[in-house]
Amino acid sequence: MKTPLQRIRIGALSLVIMFVVSILGYHYLGNYDWLDSAWMVFITVSTVGYGGHFNSSDAIQILTMLLIVFGVSSSVYTFGGFI
Repeated sequence: MKTPLQRIRIGALSLVIMFVVSILGYHYLGNYDWLDSAWMVFITVSTVGYGGHFNSSDAIQILTMLLIVFGVSSSVYTFGGFI
């Protein structure tokens, strides 16, 4: 069983890795600039949403789906360490 502090550290590390990989993915796969790439990651993980981007490439749609699954899971795991 992991201590809450270990859980927070592991979750925070996974969130940082996921954010960096996703920002790079949006920048290079979707030709977003750096700020837009970061914006896409933040609004996706926070579950705010950004409306329909149906003209996005298949690679961007897959990246976004993976980001939703892993980003929300990492966030829940990390914040669960605080509870």
